[in-house]
Amino acid sequence: MTRRRFPAIPGDLGRNTIARMKELLEIWSGDRGDQLDSVATLRDLVEANIARISRGGRMEAVAAGQDPVRVGPLSNLQVNGAFQNMIIEWSGITQPGYAYAEVWRSEADNLGGAVMIGASRGFVFTDPVGPGSSYYYWVRAVSTTGHPGPYNASAGTFGQTARDADYVKDRLTSKDWAPSTAYQSFQYVRAGDLRARVLQPGTSGSSEPSWPTSPGETVTDGSVVWETLAVNDSVPFTVGTVDGEPLVAMETAYIQDAAITTAKIQDAFLDNLTAAKGTLAQARIQKGDIFNLAISNEIKSGDWPNAGFRLTKAGNFELRTAASGGRVEQDADGVRVFDGSGMLRVQLGKLP
Repeated sequence: MTRRRFPAIPGDLGRNTIARMKELLEIWSGDRGDQLDSVATLRDLVEANIARISRGGRMEAVAAGQDPVRVGPLSNLQVNGAFQNMIIEWSGITQPGYAYAEVWRSEADNLGGAVMIGASRGFVFTDPVGPGSSYYYWVRAVSTTGHPGPYNASAGTFGQTARDADYVKDRLTSKDWAPSTAYQSFQYVRAGDLRARVLQPGTSGSSEPSWPTSPGETVTDGSVVWETLAVNDSVPFTVGTVDGEPLVAMETAYIQDAAITTAKIQDAFLDNLTAAKGTLAQARIQKGDIFNLAISNEIKSGDWPNAGFRLTKAGNFELRTAASGGRVEQDADGVRVFDGSGMLRVQLGKLP
């Protein structure tokens, strides 16, 4: 067999190194040289029906003559924007042949311009886009033979994270003064090198007042009375609009009782929590009493696959004390016990 000699990569990071790396990548991608030297990706193997992705996320060979598994569209796509993250949920993962879901995103409601940003074997995906972000999303299922199904819809599902609190506060406290404008309490404007807050609500005059040069002074502007303060002074509460949206900014609040329709919270520390339902993209639970548990994919110990156990939704169970060697496996075909060398010692159920 003739072994293809690829271009050697120099040890330095000079111009020649970049050129050699570019040449190597072009050979692997099939854009240069003999097509026999191009690299086959896992997607290529799946689309050629040579390999498939198992429910556990592993690559498996497709048996000769095995037909591709097809899946239908996912449904009920929901996108909820938190403070930093988009939390994306969908239904349809219990359909036969489901392996995982691809998540696609675009800044515009245009599926043709969307890019795949990740995948999930469950029904939820977290996209860390940061505060003040907005995107459209789509999902589609991929079968156990790696064949994707249709997208959930042609129109995207919109999601938006909360605005950054510092950005909102800065915009509310750094607005330019405006003539003949109604100002209310807790509103601020720029006042030269200072800020000015409304001391007495009213309507501003036709021309901007001469602002004092020291904090703590007042000036009358039409029927409004302003008080100056330093730019770095604390602003415990302010109201106004940012990008046309009415907003309130508050530094600290102590609330005895509150009814909130929707809350986007970056960090929450709770002594007690009672909830009717919820979705957790990631959780650490020290102690819990669970009355009913439905598994969408699998349960496994924290050290897996180095040690511990794994229980899949399909009912397959595996127990081991190390990454290799002795282990116990149980599935629809029976129970198998392997010794430390990996040799099968006990088998119950279906025999070879």
